[in-house]
Amino acid sequence: MRIFSMATSIVIAITTGAHAELTSSEVEIDFQQPPPSVAAAMEPSVVTLSDTEVDRIEKIGSYALIDGYPYYQYWQLGDANSWVRHPSALGGAMYALFKNNRGRLPELIDEAMKTAVSLRNGGLTWFYPEVYPLSRMVGPKVHYSALSQSTLLAATMHMARADHKKYEPLLRRVAKGIEYDYHQGGVLWQKGVFLELPLFYSPPEIILNGWLHALLNYGDYVTEFPNLENRAIWNRNIRYLVDLLPSFDDPENRISLYSNTTPLHLRVLSDSVPTRVDYVPLDKRFPKYSVSLREMEAPEINGVRKDSPFDTQITSRKGAATLVRATCNALYETRIVSTKPIQASYSRGLYDPLKASPPRGEQVMLLEGRPLGDGSYVVSFNAKTPGVFCGYPTNFAKPGNRNLYHAYHVVALAYLGEHPFVNPKQRAVLVDFARRWDSYTREREASGDRFYEYANVLSLINKHKLLRRRVDWEKLRSLTIDSH
Repeated sequence: MRIFSMATSIVIAITTGAHAELTSSEVEIDFQQPPPSVAAAMEPSVVTLSDTEVDRIEKIGSYALIDGYPYYQYWQLGDANSWVRHPSALGGAMYALFKNNRGRLPELIDEAMKTAVSLRNGGLTWFYPEVYPLSRMVGPKVHYSALSQSTLLAATMHMARADHKKYEPLLRRVAKGIEYDYHQGGVLWQKGVFLELPLFYSPPEIILNGWLHALLNYGDYVTEFPNLENRAIWNRNIRYLVDLLPSFDDPENRISLYSNTTPLHLRVLSDSVPTRVDYVPLDKRFPKYSVSLREMEAPEINGVRKDSPFDTQITSRKGAATLVRATCNALYETRIVSTKPIQASYSRGLYDPLKASPPRGEQVMLLEGRPLGDGSYVVSFNAKTPGVFCGYPTNFAKPGNRNLYHAYHVVALAYLGEHPFVNPKQRAVLVDFARRWDSYTREREASGDRFYEYANVLSLINKHKLLRRRVDWEKLRSLTIDSH
């Protein structure tokens, strides 16, 4: 067994303060991060097991038990035999023990508590170690996720329903973890949007499948363990979802969008030095944000310095030009501010169904600056700017060139439409988008594109759920998409 020690890179990510964080004049922002002691307790974050070791080591379901903690096989770390700590794997292992060996649950929970983080609202969570090379997860801070937290919520709901006295206190703390305010470092934005992976140097990105996954599990929590607070959070989430679903629709490419945010690389021309990026909301329900522009010191992960394309920053300076990275969020207008007249260029983004982000085209697009009236100048862009993506389509990059997330959107929306706390008008919108996106599936399949089977997606959704309201896809389809 080979062990990769990541303690140094994790501590750098947690403790460094030399970065321009998101600020706002409208809300207080104080992103909570785990203490360095948690990073040390997570070691080893990654191990590599030979085939022989995999066969010999103890398993909990599909998870390898290493020093009493479940590890998840994760090929994207660069080695097919890499096993890593993953909060969703912890939830999956809890559920597997609940189903098959409940007597060992206390042992697993005791081990898990060594790396748990107590949140300021009384919640409890587990952060990802900073070993994941994914574009949203690299950068100066570590994350936890509403998606993984909802898997933990599902597991602890099973446990608390079986043994109320023993496990409900843990359940309530896990629930507080998914209910923790984004501006404090949590995954609940504006008291009503669950975030799969919060951004700390740009406005929050809404990843649709992560939001839906969290809602499907949280909907069980609201039903089985109701109180005024969780019902209010549920209601706000559903209202926001109904209102924002149009921003995830791409009728031109006949596909749903993975999220509502895409990074954009810009070249600021002339001798203008951009000082900050303002993110101005297009919807008054969301706050304005700003980031002071500077070059960020990227953390070292697996011996390589990595920064996130989703972090607002200056990436380099070349002669009279400054290269800036900012995000285009469907809910915001992005403004790059300078004390001098400003002009910026970018490469037109292209659609490639096999890519997770837009390739840069050869056509160079120009943004002309304008004065703001306070002595500063600005170039701006939003979802209507030509050649800019504010959220990229779900892709066909999974094995076999299949699209998972579009299929997930269809099934999850139909499933949510059946929840008893969704009112008829809301249900009509959810089902309408499930129906619309199902029509895209059928159109693209006729052209040779491949999607994950809806029935298999429904099984995936139900894997850890407490309340399996629908287990037969054809029945769910007949009640929603095919009902007119």
